[in-house]
Amino acid sequence: MEGESPRYYEREPETLRRPENTMVRASILGGLVGAIAIVLGLMAVGVLAVHRPGASNAARVLPPPPPAPAAIHDSATAAPPPPPATVAVAPLPPPAPAAAPVPASAPDVYATDTTAATDTTAVAAPVDLASAYREELQQAVLRGDQAEATAMHELDASGLEDAYVGAMLQAERQRVEQLRKQGLYEDSELGDIEWLSFWVSPDETTAQVRVRETWTTTYYSLDDGHCVSRVPEHAVPQTAYLRYVGSAWKVESVSFETAAPRAVAC
Repeated sequence: MEGESPRYYEREPETLRRPENTMVRASILGGLVGAIAIVLGLMAVGVLAVHRPGASNAARVLPPPPPAPAAIHDSATAAPPPPPATVAVAPLPPPAPAAAPVPASAPDVYATDTTAATDTTAVAAPVDLASAYREELQQAVLRGDQAEATAMHELDASGLEDAYVGAMLQAERQRVEQLRKQGLYEDSELGDIEWLSFWVSPDETTAQVRVRETWTTTYYSLDDGHCVSRVPEHAVPQTAYLRYVGSAWKVESVSFETAAPRAVAC
């Protein structure tokens, strides 16, 4: 071909073309390939051993590969075999200690008894004095009515002291004297009584009784005993004030809510 430059071939040195040199190079290359194959095989076996179930967690050291056959060479030195590979596996952590079982009813050592102490002392209920003295007060009022009726009929004031005291006692005595001067005596009859309320002072010395009584009164002459006048049946609402004297309740005064009706001729 026109213009083609001449080709030059480099001639291989004589020393390299010698048969003994070719065998040496082939032996060296074969040794290196074999060593690499052995190392790779051992590494694969080590990896399989590490991942095999139940294998020990301790570090495994792979045994060193067998020495490669000595290479025949004249001046070149073959690379030394790699050091044995060591595959370290981290040990598994020890199992966590089992939690202590909780008893079904563990005692609370910090618990304190918060139960309030119960006072077993009996506390007396407040006394209703009005209810406690109700019967005694009723008897005192009735005793006064009876003492008044007897004194006005007999014109004798001696029995008034058993039921009256103070101003009421003086007023009843004056009425007895007034009837005697008029030449009359009184015949009073209690028809009905209605108890309205009771009260007793805290010191239990005074009391009040509100009551509505129904009376019929007739006046007779001392000379011949004929009927002079009469007051028809009528209600007498009143409040009796009593005082505890000695060992009994006595009427001290009486407050009348209405005026007594006028007497009429018999």
